[in-house]
Amino acid sequence: MKDIDKQKILLVGNPNIGKSALFQALSGQFVEISNYPGTTVEILKARLNDKTDLIDTPGIYSISAENDEEKIAFESLKELAESDKNNDFVINIVNACSLQKDLFLTLHLIDCKIPLILVINQIDQLEKQKEKINYEKLAKKLNVKVFPVSALTGQGIQDLKDFITSVAEVKANGFQSFELMGELDKLEIKNNTFEKIMLLEGQIKSAEKLNFKTKKSDIYAKRRERVNRLFDGLLEREFSEEHNKFTKKLDEVLIHPLYGTLIGLGLGFFFLYQVLGVWVAGDLVDFLENKVFDKYWNSGVRWTVAQVLPVDIRITEGNRESYNKWQKVLPTDCGEDQECLNVRGIGAGMTFENGLLHQDYSREVLQKNFSSNELEYIFSPADLIDKPNGRTSLEQNFWSSLGTILAGKYGILTLTVTYLLGVLLPLIWFFYLSWALFEDSGYLPRMAVLADGFLRIIGLNGRGIIPLVLGLGCVTMAVVTTRLMSNKREQLILMILLGIAVPCSAQLGIIQGLLAKTGGLMGWLIWLSVLLMVLFLCGFLANKIIKGKPTPLLLELPPLRIPCWKNVLNKANQKSWFFLQESSLPFVLASLVITVFQVTGILTLIIEWLKPAVSGILHLPKEVALSFLLGMVRRDFGAFGLLDINLNQIQVITASVTLTLFVPCIATLGVMVKERNWQTAFGIWLSSWVFGFTIGGLLTRVLEFFI
Repeated sequence: MKDIDKQKILLVGNPNIGKSALFQALSGQFVEISNYPGTTVEILKARLNDKTDLIDTPGIYSISAENDEEKIAFESLKELAESDKNNDFVINIVNACSLQKDLFLTLHLIDCKIPLILVINQIDQLEKQKEKINYEKLAKKLNVKVFPVSALTGQGIQDLKDFITSVAEVKANGFQSFELMGELDKLEIKNNTFEKIMLLEGQIKSAEKLNFKTKKSDIYAKRRERVNRLFDGLLEREFSEEHNKFTKKLDEVLIHPLYGTLIGLGLGFFFLYQVLGVWVAGDLVDFLENKVFDKYWNSGVRWTVAQVLPVDIRITEGNRESYNKWQKVLPTDCGEDQECLNVRGIGAGMTFENGLLHQDYSREVLQKNFSSNELEYIFSPADLIDKPNGRTSLEQNFWSSLGTILAGKYGILTLTVTYLLGVLLPLIWFFYLSWALFEDSGYLPRMAVLADGFLRIIGLNGRGIIPLVLGLGCVTMAVVTTRLMSNKREQLILMILLGIAVPCSAQLGIIQGLLAKTGGLMGWLIWLSVLLMVLFLCGFLANKIIKGKPTPLLLELPPLRIPCWKNVLNKANQKSWFFLQESSLPFVLASLVITVFQVTGILTLIIEWLKPAVSGILHLPKEVALSFLLGMVRRDFGAFGLLDINLNQIQVITASVTLTLFVPCIATLGVMVKERNWQTAFGIWLSSWVFGFTIGGLLTRVLEFFI
């Protein structure tokens, strides 16, 4: 009952705007962390005083209910809107450096008659960029109280605290959209304003039979126009006349059809091929994977597991120097409980059926005389799945299978950790770093203007470039952002393009690494050219088949600015950490499934079943079938293990193109069903099979003919 009587203040805002930092600055040390009922999403709650609780809701871009995070924010706001209490309100947090984007949610809250105050965070970063927001003008335009603060430096925090602890009531006095209010008046229902707007936007359904269609696309488009008008004249810049002339000239160059296109292609080549492909995937990942994880982590894990589980320890195949050393330090007669094996005449090995723990002499000799890269560990016959002629005296039983599951080629403790931390994390971090640079510099809207002419040919306008580029981060989230397009026709065309021709960041990073290592610049250019042709072909066909015309592009260009490195690094860190949180458990489960399939023989059967398509159509080794199998679960799993398969240049290019065009992952499929219906989602899924294997099959034959 005491909790019911307490005043509740909700922190609401976009992801990555410093909301958590502000929560900590306001709450101090009295913080409770608990899971929201029915979910695994953590909720932060702090006791400001005996009568007031501060609650941090998950980051959202609009009031929707698509995933667990958005549902929690939606339910919290719905409860506040329907509450009879007059003292609950929202602290809407926006980022001073991305105010124009963040104000979309502010207007959404105001339209829903949510009582709020507006907190503009990171004003210190704005000052470093020699820019200033007219806070009084913004407060008058919105008719809400505005607090400029910096959660990191503490600027303005005390004034905000004093207001929160002293105010008795915050009223919903913000200026609403007159046009939207007119639409609400036409609804002959008794629901409150929040529920009426959610009905119009299709977020909730009414028990009554209403003769209207949801108008979400129109409402969102007009709200974005209101944001642009609202933002006009708010930002003051302390730049010289020479600086203004330079930025104006630079703007003209960036959106010029020829020069702008060349600059865009140059930036794409630099960040995708040179940064992600050569420097990160080629150099950094190669160092982390081979010099750090393989040498220290994987060898340590395998050595530890080998102490208690059956294992064959062998000299790495083809290493004659180590083989000769092996012959000197370990005698041919290994004792009654050991069996010495000669492998292909140039390698050597010893079988320890009960592990190394009780073999003091052998363990000491191995540890003293051989480095980690000289030894190969085989825990069961299943570890020889990629070596048809390989043999071992070990039997496939529970204990040997456990060794394969824990420390084998696809082991939970070996490959999963290596791929997550040594391969994917560096690729993801540098991708989001590059993305943040484009975003904070103001280049992305200029990409929209530049791409408008091309996208009109395929039934879109320049705004469609944003979901397409977002898809390079996460296709699932990019499908959600298609709702920002003006109508369902444009949303459907974008879903088709995202489902077929756009790789996610993790998959993209590994493919760039493969192409940089084996495909070379020519392979990268072929991959990019084929992808752009497929993107154009899919869009062109969709534009002809789906009736309608593209809407015009209405977009206000934000100023070009030098990105704040602190903000850029913060975005890269937060999004990479989110990737780790989201991907770790699925990766562990995927590794577990693979290794269980491996030790039970199911994996061999699946590879044989997919062999006609993989080997016959694509001319790839049958082991690549595993990548296609995992790609159905998550797109980034589609490149799982490709780095360990010996592929020539043509095979690398073919595999890279086909996997990029291959099916959208389960999460993307689920969002497509939510946004449209299961028929549309299944159609896109099936089309990606056809496009992937058809284009891949044609490509490999063309390359084999010319190269």
